[in-house]
Amino acid sequence: MRLLLRQRRTGWPGVRFLSRGGGVRRLTACEGTETMIERDQEELARRSGATGDGWPPRPATFAELLTPVEAAQYLRLDETGSHTPKSAVRTLNYWRDREQLKATRFARRVWYRKAELDRFLERKTEH
Repeated sequence: MRLLLRQRRTGWPGVRFLSRGGGVRRLTACEGTETMIERDQEELARRSGATGDGWPPRPATFAELLTPVEAAQYLRLDETGSHTPKSAVRTLNYWRDREQLKATRFARRVWYRKAELDRFLERKTEH
């Protein structure tokens, strides 16, 4: 989710208005724009249920066709602590390029079948 913020100067010294999607909040000179933006982003993340590390909330059940971020969550890359959603997608692309993981291209997007992810895990499992 992209947060669009517009800052507009007023005629009064030290007072600015910050608008977000039609709502206008008044900023005073003691309140910095960066701090206000950070607080707004944290509030949006809290409302959406997202974790602080950029991952969306984990679904209770996974569908048969998964987006790259959902596939990374299915493979539990979000629990390693070293991956962000962007780096996890790069890892999936790396495995695709090395032909270790197959993906489906449909509607100009990349999708992963849950059965293929299970096969990938089976091949990666030590016996």
